[in-house]
Amino acid sequence: MPNLHDKAEHPPGEQLYASIRASLILKGTSFSMYCSDRGLCRVWMKDCIVGKRNGPKARKNRLSIARDVLGDAR
Repeated sequence: MPNLHDKAEHPPGEQLYASIRASLILKGTSFSMYCSDRGLCRVWMKDCIVGKRNGPKARKNRLSIARDVLGDAR
């Protein structure tokens, strides 16, 4: 059964994590600061982004940060 929670534009993985970090750096901040400003655990969020955590909350947060930082389409 296909995983409908992960949009094709933002699949989990190291590439997504690198894209998010690079985009934040270009905006003058860091992944650590982004997470800290939102009360999120940096380690847990990285695990969500790279796919180590893949439950409903992790998928929701991965999609949320990807849309917030990268936009709807890459």
